[in-house]
Amino acid sequence: MEPTAKITYKNSKPEFIVINGSRLSRFDILAMASNSDDKEFAWELMKIASQLFHWQDDKTFNSLYGSVAMEIVSNFIVDEFTVHQMFYDYIAKLPNARIIKRKNNPAHQPDAWVMCDEEFLMPVEIKLKDFNHKSLKQLKRYMDFYNCDFGIAVAKNLKVKLPENIKFISISELR
Repeated sequence: MEPTAKITYKNSKPEFIVINGSRLSRFDILAMASNSDDKEFAWELMKIASQLFHWQDDKTFNSLYGSVAMEIVSNFIVDEFTVHQMFYDYIAKLPNARIIKRKNNPAHQPDAWVMCDEEFLMPVEIKLKDFNHKSLKQLKRYMDFYNCDFGIAVAKNLKVKLPENIKFISISELR
């Protein structure tokens, strides 16, 4: 069944959009955009809100619109710091793993260390885009130097076949 949408007006100005019987105000639309896990959907909602309500010159709406737009941009920025924090948060939710601090040799510095089951210490190599042959070689170097049996690779895409002792975690899994 196709969704139905209708705009209700007050004094010749859009007041609500009614979708399948649910009445949404301009602020409901902004809240939905702010809470969306889907970047494209969030911006579609912002476009609808802008077309219906921006021109009305409601100072509160326009101010909140700008704040939500900045929030959407920051929510979907994927830089190195963000990915590291996402990885730390991901590990913190696992019952048998934790991030540990370890003094590293300056020539061999993994992005993080994970202790699993209080037994296995694993170096972590994080890449923003592709985990490729060069990345694998780097992670294996850490594993060899620190005598680790296991390692963790994190990236948006896996572009190389990994040995069984290296676990890949995609950035999309961290969200």
